[in-house]
Amino acid sequence: MFCQSCGGKIKEGARFCAGCGSAVAGGAENLYSPPPNQTVPVQNNVQPAQPSQSTATKKIVVGIITFVAFFILGWIIAEFL
Repeated sequence: MFCQSCGGKIKEGARFCAGCGSAVAGGAENLYSPPPNQTVPVQNNVQPAQPSQSTATKKIVVGIITFVAFFILGWIIAEFL
């Protein structure tokens, strides 16, 4: 049997729910049994993993960007000095 307040499982002969403390001594009014063979649909919202760039490719791109940034910075400093 299950507690009507929290849905926790109630042991036979128990007077209180171990999950929420609701009294079950009154009898069947505080207990319910789930319908037989009831299934709950499961939603699968997991997105497939996107292929990521390899670490080597990322390092190359960062290196090129750094080189270009230093080149431009050096050119700007040389023009104004």
